[in-house]
Amino acid sequence: MSAMQKPEKFEIFGCFSAIFFSILSAEVNDVEHRKKPPPIMNLTLFAVFPTNGDLFYRQQLTRPTLDYALEELRNTTLSGYHIRLDFEYIGTSDLNDCGRVNNVVVYKTIEQVTVLSLTAAFTGTPAIVPAAYFGPGCLKGVEDMATWLVTQQQPLFDAVASSDTLRDKTQFPTIIRTGFTDRRLKDFHRKMLRHFQWNNTQVQYLAARDDPVWRGIASLHPRPIRICGTNTSDLGYYQETLSAVLLRYTGVVFFAPMDCVKTILIEAVKMNLTSPAGQLTFIVTNFFDTRYWGTMRLNASQYNSAVGTTVEERMYLQEAYKQTFLMTYYMPETAEQHMRDLNDKVLEYVRNNKHEFSDEFFYEQTLVEEGINPSVMGYYASVHVFGQAVKEYFDRYGRPADADQVPPFWKQRILEIIRRKKTFRIPNLGTIVLNDEGDTEGSFALRAYNSSTDTFETWMYYLEGDTDLKFAMDEDYYQPACSPLTTPAPIFTTTHKTTVWTNTPAFVFGLITCSIVGAIVASVAISYYVKKAQLGSKWWIINPDELKPIPDQKAMLEGKRMSLPKSFDGLSTASGITWYQEDQKSEHRYCKDVALVHYNSQVVATRKLTYSWKLSCNMLSELRDVRLHNHVNLLKILGYVVENNDCKVVNEHAPRGTLADLLTLGELEWSFRYSLLSDLIEGLMYIHKFFHSHRRLSSLNCMIDRTFVLKIRDYAPKCLQPALDNMCPWEKLWTAPELLRGAVEPDYQRADVYSIGIIIQEITASSPPYPSDDRQTVKYDPEDIIWRVKRGGPVPFRPILPDGVNTCDGLRGVMEKCWSELPEDRPLLPYLKNKLRGWRGTVKRNLFDNLMDRIQAYAGQLEHEVEVRTQQLREEQHKMQSLLYELLPKSVADRLIAKNPVDPEPYDCVTVYFSDIVSFTTISAESSPQQVVQMLNELYKLFDGIIENFDAYKVETIGDAYMVVSGLPNRNGNAHARVISLLALNILQASGHFRIPHRPNEHFKIRIGLHSGPCVAGVVGKPRYSYSLV
Repeated sequence: MSAMQKPEKFEIFGCFSAIFFSILSAEVNDVEHRKKPPPIMNLTLFAVFPTNGDLFYRQQLTRPTLDYALEELRNTTLSGYHIRLDFEYIGTSDLNDCGRVNNVVVYKTIEQVTVLSLTAAFTGTPAIVPAAYFGPGCLKGVEDMATWLVTQQQPLFDAVASSDTLRDKTQFPTIIRTGFTDRRLKDFHRKMLRHFQWNNTQVQYLAARDDPVWRGIASLHPRPIRICGTNTSDLGYYQETLSAVLLRYTGVVFFAPMDCVKTILIEAVKMNLTSPAGQLTFIVTNFFDTRYWGTMRLNASQYNSAVGTTVEERMYLQEAYKQTFLMTYYMPETAEQHMRDLNDKVLEYVRNNKHEFSDEFFYEQTLVEEGINPSVMGYYASVHVFGQAVKEYFDRYGRPADADQVPPFWKQRILEIIRRKKTFRIPNLGTIVLNDEGDTEGSFALRAYNSSTDTFETWMYYLEGDTDLKFAMDEDYYQPACSPLTTPAPIFTTTHKTTVWTNTPAFVFGLITCSIVGAIVASVAISYYVKKAQLGSKWWIINPDELKPIPDQKAMLEGKRMSLPKSFDGLSTASGITWYQEDQKSEHRYCKDVALVHYNSQVVATRKLTYSWKLSCNMLSELRDVRLHNHVNLLKILGYVVENNDCKVVNEHAPRGTLADLLTLGELEWSFRYSLLSDLIEGLMYIHKFFHSHRRLSSLNCMIDRTFVLKIRDYAPKCLQPALDNMCPWEKLWTAPELLRGAVEPDYQRADVYSIGIIIQEITASSPPYPSDDRQTVKYDPEDIIWRVKRGGPVPFRPILPDGVNTCDGLRGVMEKCWSELPEDRPLLPYLKNKLRGWRGTVKRNLFDNLMDRIQAYAGQLEHEVEVRTQQLREEQHKMQSLLYELLPKSVADRLIAKNPVDPEPYDCVTVYFSDIVSFTTISAESSPQQVVQMLNELYKLFDGIIENFDAYKVETIGDAYMVVSGLPNRNGNAHARVISLLALNILQASGHFRIPHRPNEHFKIRIGLHSGPCVAGVVGKPRYSYSLV
C-alpha cells in the first residue's frame, strides 16, 4: 500500500509546483503588460529661414543647431515622455534673402503645411501636428508670421527681429523672442551718451539704408545720413560728409557694414580729423563678427574683409581706432566659451549625420569658418524653452488619449507656461529670463581697441536686468569732447548793466511785425532751396557697370511667367488678326524689349526707350515726383542708364508678364477679375493725384507681379513716352478718339477712363480688344479699327462682346460709359471705385489675398476631412477588434493586433468538455437543412449563455459537436476540473428543458464527455485564424 502511495504524493507535489509557476508566470505577464509604453506622440516644428547669401541666421547655421537642440531634448528633458519632435524646414530653394522672405513667408509656410498634411493623409503616415514655428528673422516676415499665427494660436519663436512693434501683445500675442530688443539697445545708447555728457544734437548717425538690418536699427535714432549705398559710397561723398560732421558734432555713430566703416575711418585720418585727440569720437555698431557685416579686426581673413589688408591702411586704422569704440552684444567669457563648445558639438553632430546635412549646402564648412553666433544661440535657446514648456504641460495635464491629436487648449497653455515660468535653464548657455512680454532683452557693451592684441576689449557694459552701466576698466579711461570744434566759448561780462530797449507799444508791434515777415521769408527760402536740392538730386543715375547680366534670361522671361502670347504687328490672316501675332523678326514684345539683370542683389528689368535723353526743368521735376511718390499698384522705377543720349529705364521685375499675358490663359474667376480691376483703379487714382494722368494706358502697360498684384508702368516722366504718331497701330487700340483726332487741349484724365473701358472689355471677355467671335483674334485690322474710332458718328465704333460672355448688367453699363464718345460723359474714378466695391462685396483687394484665403479654406477643409476619415478608421478598427475578440481569446487577439507572433503555448493541465446530440443523424435525415440550422442555433445560444458565467472558453463547434475548455488561455490552477464539471451539470440540466422547434413532442438528449490533461494551444491558419488545441 505504501508503495502505491509514493507516486500519488509525487503527482500532488508536481501539481502544486505547476500551480505556483502558473501564478508566477501570470504575475510576470501582468507586470509586462502594465509596463507596455504608450504610443509615441509626434509633434512637428516648422522653421523658416533664408537659405543663401551671408545672413548670420541662414539655414546653414540654424538648421544643424536646432536639430542638435532637439536631440538634446529627446535625451534629457523629454526622455521617457514618448514624444517625438521633428523640424520641417521651409525655404530650401525659394527663401534666399530677406526680400523674398518678407514677400511670401506666410504663403510658403501655409503651402508647406498643407502639402505635408495632404501627404500624411493620403499615404497613411502619422498626421502632421504643427506645434510651434521658428524664424524667419527678417522683421517684416516675422510680423506677417505673427499676425497669421494669431488665428492659429501657435507660438512663434524668433531671436533676430528686435523691433518694439512686436512688444504689443494685443497685436502679436503668440511671439516669444530670445534675442535682444530695440528698447534695451536704445536704453543702453542713451546711458552711453549721458556718460559722455552728450545730447542728441551733438551726435550724427551714419547708416547703410540699403541693408534691412542696419535700416531697422538706424530708424531708432534721429537724422541718419545715408552711406554705403548707391551714389553714397564714393570717397568724395565721404569727405564732404566728414567735413560737415567735424564742424557740428563731437560723436559719430555708424550703422553700416564694417568695410564701409573702415573706409570712412581711413578718410577721416587722411583729412586729419582725428586730432586733437578726443575731439571726434567714432562709435561703430557691430553686435558680433560675421561674414554678413564683417569685422573691425585687422587680421580676420575668414570674414572676407577687403579693407585693412595693406600696411598703409592698417596704419591709418590703428590711428583711427584710438578714438573708436565698438557697440556690441555682450556675453561673459564663460558664455562665449559655452558658445564655442556648442559649435564643436554641433559640428561633430553634422559630421556624424552626413546623410541629413549634404555638402551641397556647406553646413560643415559654414560652422568651421563662421561658427555659431549669439543670434543662432537665441534660436537654440528657444527650442529648449519650448521643450521645457512641453514637459511642464504633460507633468501638469497628463498625456492625451489620442497620440495623433493635439490636446485641448494645448497652444494657449504652452504660451501661458512660458510667460509664467519666465526663467529657463538652457544647456550650453546658462539661465535666460523672459520679461512680461515674453522677450529676452539682451546685454550690450562698449569696447575699446587694444593695439597690442588687435582686439576690442570691453570697457563698459549693460547687463540684462540692470539699470546702471558697469565698467570693466577705468571709468575715466576715455574723455571725449563735450562740444563741437567750432562752437565758441561763451563770454559773460557783468561790468555794465544797460537798458537797451524801452518797453513801448511801438517796439512790441515792430518786433512782432519783423518776426512774422522773417518767418515768411525764411519759409519761402527754405521751400525754394529744398525744391532746388530735390531737383538737383541725381538719384536716378545708374552706372551701367552696376548691372550684372543674367546668362539664361530668356528662360526666366518665358518660364517663370505663365505661358506668354506672341507679339503682333498688324499682319492680316485668313481668319483675322491673331492677337499678338508673331513678328517675323522678333519674339514676344515683352521678351524683346525687356532684359533681366542683377542690380543691388535683386533681379530687375531694363527696357530701352525710343525717346532721346534730354534733361529739362520739367523732366527733373517729374523725376523728383517719381522718387517721392510710390504706390503698391505702380511699377517702381529704380533709375535710368544713360549712354550717348540713349536711355534705358530700370524697373522692378514683374515675373507674371502683362495683363494681356494673363488673359490669354483662359477664363479667370470673377473674384480674380474684380481684384485686377481694383488694382487698376487704385493705381490710376494715385497717378491722377500726383502725376495728373497716364496718357498711354493699356493692358500692355499693366504688369502682374509675383503675387498677382497689378502694377501700372510708363506713368512718368511724360517726356519719355513715345509720341502718338510714333506708336504702332495696335498700341493705339486703347487710345481715346479725341486724342486720335489731335485735340488741342484734351482732358487726359477722361482719356485714361476711356482706356479703362477697353481694359474692362478685355478682362470681361478674356480676349484682346475688339475681339472676334472666337475671342482669340482681333476682329479687324488695327489700322481699320483706329480709322473707325476716329470717324465717330451717331453710333461710334466700339468693341462688341462675343456671344457667351457672362457679366453683370452693371459692369457692362459702366464699361459702355467709360468709352463714351464725349469725354464729359465718362465717369470719374471715385465713381468706378464705389461701383466696383458694390460688385465685389467681401472679396479681398488683390489676387494674392484671394489665394491665401483659398489655401487656408482648403487646408481647413482637408483638416476636417482628415478628422472624419480618422474617426471612420477608428470605428472600423473597433469593429474589427470586436469581431476578433469573438473569434479568438482576448490575449491572443491583442497580440495579433499588435502584429506580434503568436507561438503555440503548452499547458500542463486543462479540462476539456465535449458534447453531441443523441440520434442527430436520424433527426437531420428527417428534417430540412433550415430546420437543422435553426435547431442548432437555438441550442448553441443556450449553451453560450451558460458559458458566460464560467471561467471557460468555447473552442469550436462542428455540426452537433460542442467543445469547451477551462484552464486556458487564462490559467486557473486546478480549478478547471471543477469549472468544467459545474458547466456540464448546468448544460445537462438546461438540455432537459430544451425542445426541438419543429419536433416539440420529441425528448432531447445529449452526450457529455470530460477529460483533464496537458495540451498545446495556438493559432492555426491564415488569413482566417482559428484557435485550436492539441
